[in-house]
Amino acid sequence: MKKILFLCIFLSNFTVANKVKFTPWRDSYISAVTKPEKLNNTCVFCDQINENNDEGNFIIKRYNHWFVAPNFHPYAKGHMLILPFKHTADLESLTAEERTELMDILCQTITVLKKVYQPEGFNVGLNLGQVAGASKPDHLHVHVVPRWKLDTGFFYTIAQTYLIPTNLEKTYLLLKPYF
Repeated sequence: MKKILFLCIFLSNFTVANKVKFTPWRDSYISAVTKPEKLNNTCVFCDQINENNDEGNFIIKRYNHWFVAPNFHPYAKGHMLILPFKHTADLESLTAEERTELMDILCQTITVLKKVYQPEGFNVGLNLGQVAGASKPDHLHVHVVPRWKLDTGFFYTIAQTYLIPTNLEKTYLLLKPYF
């Protein structure tokens, strides 16, 4: 019984102590690709659209009303975002044409991710509003997250830390030819 109690205390301390994993070798990469929001309260997604630097912003494809890009803060390899050009937080503000195009792009994105990464499933969703988990609640975006059996793994379970075995540039270059 004492051994079990010790193990529980040890794991409890381990979890708290290991929420942050320092990876200084990634600093130059992160500094190059992180796009912080402007101080004048403009939208980071609108800034990406308006910069006309698709390669620098990892915009894989522009459509009539939407664009596709890898998530800068992915939950898994191949985590993509589908975003409207229109700055809106409300799904119901989309026109029928915009909603139809979204479904076509969603199907194409899933098809490409299946071909390139061979996932066993997907999480597809929207976080509408900050209380629903949206970190950027003012600009609607759809998450497409490839998933594999046991992809959460030991490291996330113990340390609540995601390890992503790729980077944005590689994701961009790998997927761009398929769109």
